[in-house]
Amino acid sequence: MSELADLKAKYKSVLQLIQSDLKEYDYKRKGDTFIRCNNELTQKLVFQFEKIRNRNIGSLRLYLSLEHTEIDKLKSELFDGKYKYKTNIFYLDINFLQGENVFRSFNFNLETDGKLLSELIIYCLLKNIFPLYQEHYSNALGAMKAFEENRTEIRNHFCSNQGNDEYYLTWALIALCNNYLDEAKSILKFFNSSCKEEQKKNIIAEHFNRIVDLKEQDKSVYLELSTGKIYVSPNMKLIEKQILQFDGIRVYFMLLHNSISGDYLQVAGGPSEFVLEVRMHGVNECKHYRAEKNLDSHEEKSVLLGTDLMQTPLKQILSFQQILEIVEIYLKNEQLNSNYSWFDMSSYFGL
Repeated sequence: MSELADLKAKYKSVLQLIQSDLKEYDYKRKGDTFIRCNNELTQKLVFQFEKIRNRNIGSLRLYLSLEHTEIDKLKSELFDGKYKYKTNIFYLDINFLQGENVFRSFNFNLETDGKLLSELIIYCLLKNIFPLYQEHYSNALGAMKAFEENRTEIRNHFCSNQGNDEYYLTWALIALCNNYLDEAKSILKFFNSSCKEEQKKNIIAEHFNRIVDLKEQDKSVYLELSTGKIYVSPNMKLIEKQILQFDGIRVYFMLLHNSISGDYLQVAGGPSEFVLEVRMHGVNECKHYRAEKNLDSHEEKSVLLGTDLMQTPLKQILSFQQILEIVEIYLKNEQLNSNYSWFDMSSYFGL
């Protein structure tokens, strides 16, 4: 046998040992791939062999894949049934989970003890991969949270580019799977901003709206940022973290939206001076208010707002701590904090 054939035989024998250990975790082997399925997700461990050039050494690489049945179905609908590929929520080299200083591949030669090598691989799976699946990807909601957190493995799958078309489209479809319809629409806006193909955008928009019409919104509150981030059911700790990232230019806007009532709270400005407004939908009318400090002043000053400056009455300019105070009360269902005055801006918006 040639060196290549001998190394490949060694590789196959290691996979055989791994197969024995993975049986108890409900993974079924198909060639060099180990698959575990539930009703929503398909988890795959994909092994790959290569011979290191000019050396009698083999390299075993392990990749991870997660496929979502409902996303594939929805994506097919978006593309008139012409989309036939499986959608990996993420697909990456195990090295990205292990860290730069641990290893880049499982290298071996013909004298390597295959049992010890398989035990090392199983250890890595048990310590890093299976907990990852269980904690973050056991269902569609877990996948949604992973996109919200902008996890490393997802960024890697989408070329480390958060503005990638496929990134936003997959994220929007995951939101649809969770019946977060308003959130899905907001995420799709970022897809439309990054996609350069008008025909593709028009086809997707048409089918997307049809799918939304067939679903019912799940009750939720979500946070939307000017940077293209969406968070469902945010807590105060997360909101505070996001407001601290306001710089007035790149990060300058935040919307806290109730998906059922349509009410929202919005914050603009930064990094240290902000404006806060609240939109409220009643049975017969809609009102829009801006928070004001109880200050007797007619002065105005400018506040940073992206690439512009916004002239604002001094009493409507709030500090970071004041913003947190109002938001915290808002999350407890007191829409207009009684410690502040509220300027009625409804007529400005034709309400």
